[in-house]
Amino acid sequence: MPGRQVSTAVSDLVLAFSAVYFVFHVIFVNFFAAVGIAIQGAAAAMGVARFGMAQVDPQITQYHKMLSWLAQVVGIPLLGIGFVHNIMPTLVTLNFLFVIGVVVASRFVDDNMRKLLREATSGFGMLSVILASFYTINIFGLIGAAIYVASGLVVGSEGYVGDMNMPRIDLLHYCLAVGNVFFLYAFLW
Repeated sequence: MPGRQVSTAVSDLVLAFSAVYFVFHVIFVNFFAAVGIAIQGAAAAMGVARFGMAQVDPQITQYHKMLSWLAQVVGIPLLGIGFVHNIMPTLVTLNFLFVIGVVVASRFVDDNMRKLLREATSGFGMLSVILASFYTINIFGLIGAAIYVASGLVVGSEGYVGDMNMPRIDLLHYCLAVGNVFFLYAFLW
């Protein structure tokens, strides 16, 4: 892997700032959602360190990968729990059970199955956000969820975007940052 990747470090920085802004404003309104996005912010901050340095310490790379995994497997379901904890308690239990099952199962399955479990867990968390947003008619929650889902499915994280030669991961980070702003408005509106 090449050393410094400035564009990815900048997109990680934007994502980290959006996460800090979200947590600062939502921590006393909805603890679960704030912790979920805080995990995402920690992963993004570690990404700034990883991609901003010419000589990367292997431990930083390991921490970034672990925090990115946690952001998908724990952070997104916690965001979903933040949306549903007052109105759909059954989904809270299902999200927690899903996370625990995936964390345990990830130790025993191959890489392809681990990726599928990670995507299923974050997908169920987003489904919780969508259901709660429909139930409460929260347009900001629906838009934020749509941005998250579209950025994951359409943009992805590997390769480059068309003729711009922009890494897809950078565009994904920017989309997630915009989604975080919509989620912030969903909780504060």
